[in-house]
Amino acid sequence: MNRIIGNERGQEAVDWARKRMHLEGPTGKCLTWAMVDEQGEFVAVVVFSDISDHSACFHFAAVPGTRWMTRRFIGQALDLAFGRLKIKRLTGPIRGSNSRALAIARKFGCPREGILRQAFPDGDDCHIYGLLLEEYHSHRWKLRPM
Repeated sequence: MNRIIGNERGQEAVDWARKRMHLEGPTGKCLTWAMVDEQGEFVAVVVFSDISDHSACFHFAAVPGTRWMTRRFIGQALDLAFGRLKIKRLTGPIRGSNSRALAIARKFGCPREGILRQAFPDGDDCHIYGLLLEEYHSHRWKLRPM
């Protein structure tokens, strides 16, 4: 049974996510929201990076097939960003060649805002997804008060 550990093991979660995403980033101030399996191994991590008073970037890293994308996990991660951090915008940059991440972004319901052509050194495009505070309030993954 997977369990949410939130932002415990923060730097370890960031390091795990970087390896899963094959990136040097995320960069800047980072905060994580994580899920682990029964052995305490990470199965999913949401990383909020480049956090400012107004916005943050967000990245998902997960082990395929672990059923991590639950309303509770995503809802708590969004609540961390929009509720506790009080930001107004989340930006999700995704490599064009990362079809799995692009599919997750579509399933998640984040609007695609554009494409930065050949944005990566290897020539890959960067798809930009965004979620604004006002969109979060009516988002299907937002946790509702009981």
